[in-house]
Amino acid sequence: MSTASFAPSTSAAARRGAAHPHLVFALAVLAAVAWALTALYFAAGRGRFDLLGYSKGQDFINVWTAGHMVAEGRAAQVFDPRRFQASMSILFDGALPPHFWSYPPTALFTTVPLGFSGYFTGYVLWSALGLLALGWAAWRLVPTWGERALLLASPAVAMNLLMGQNGCLTAALWMGGMALLSRRPTTAGVLFGLLSFKPQLGLLLPLALLAGRRWRAIAAAAAAALGLAAASAAAFGLDSWRAFVTYTLPTQASSMSLWAGPYQWFMPSPFMGARLLGAPAWLAFAAQAPFALLAAVLVWRAFRRAGDPHVHAALLFVATFVATPQSSAYDMIPVAAAALVLARRGRGLADAILAGLLWIAPWAVLPLNAVHAPLIPLLTAWGALRLAMLAEAPAAEDPARARPDPAVSAPLRP
Repeated sequence: MSTASFAPSTSAAARRGAAHPHLVFALAVLAAVAWALTALYFAAGRGRFDLLGYSKGQDFINVWTAGHMVAEGRAAQVFDPRRFQASMSILFDGALPPHFWSYPPTALFTTVPLGFSGYFTGYVLWSALGLLALGWAAWRLVPTWGERALLLASPAVAMNLLMGQNGCLTAALWMGGMALLSRRPTTAGVLFGLLSFKPQLGLLLPLALLAGRRWRAIAAAAAAALGLAAASAAAFGLDSWRAFVTYTLPTQASSMSLWAGPYQWFMPSPFMGARLLGAPAWLAFAAQAPFALLAAVLVWRAFRRAGDPHVHAALLFVATFVATPQSSAYDMIPVAAAALVLARRGRGLADAILAGLLWIAPWAVLPLNAVHAPLIPLLTAWGALRLAMLAEAPAAEDPARARPDPAVSAPLRP
């Protein structure tokens, strides 16, 4: 992996590699459309309910309910779908459709601040803290203020806020870890370890770290993940882990293999694409396998050699969505960051189109999957292949790196 560090700057190199103004304008327009749809979503519906009968902010009801159950000393009951739904009905409304908690006990730490809040107060707090964390990661990883602002206004962020999900937090841990990897590998490893509460997003991280011989980051990530698990057992009891194994894992497996409808529409994975086309679970996993192998090979090859760390990070982000069978539209903020890298480093109309498609993918996946046209896995595979090509391109062929600039290897801010 490259020894160059990420350098937040408005340097000449960053300006030479800036995306074409027309492409930036197109990305901004797509973002504006996504935010307009998000505003329309919250304005529609009746009271606390959206037009589909879910709570506004949809999945936030899970985090909020879990927070209240933890505050009441009932952490282990969060993992029992019947008790979780019963608590949700008491706390919010009995008319809600079925929900279940799908995360390990380590994720309960994220719910603690919400255990003493009202629903919409908690939603605003949850969203604000997520955006603050994402803003820090963008400041660390993204090279210009314009791109940072564009990322925070991306369609992926709008989708995450609409769904009340943890995508801003997971993106902050993931992107922040990549930004700190060269200069502060132990801190980067800790961030990667904290991401273990959503392990499917870290599927290729061990491979990338091994390929790049990032031994300190690997050790720190392992220690942080184990420490987080031990802390969750101490804070929420071993019964929470037993309940996770007894209830959550079987429910999660059943939902992936058997559930149909809107649950599937949010998932951009090859596995879910195969399921949408009628494949049983075993065949869908078989369809996932070549995508996962391709993603692993691309990441291994790129991280074994020196190169632009921004391109390496972008490749890892996109390749992960190619490799993992379980992901969702609201997880795709790092893909939006990758789209900005491609917009800046790419060449020609094809790269501009690819950047735009990756940018809007968190919203495009819903209508495409709803009509059983799961094209997003092909798009992310195309994106990973193209970023792998850019990662292997000699520096002299990269217009943003054609002339050396000392700011590119400037140290990170303390």
